[in-house]
Amino acid sequence: KEGKALSFVAPFKGLSEALVSLQ
Repeated sequence: KEGKALSFVAPFKGLSEALVSLQ
């Protein structure tokens, strides 16, 4: 379960990090 949740959150985490790097 934890691995599944992590794989679901990972894309959003990467997206937020990308937005921060752009600013």
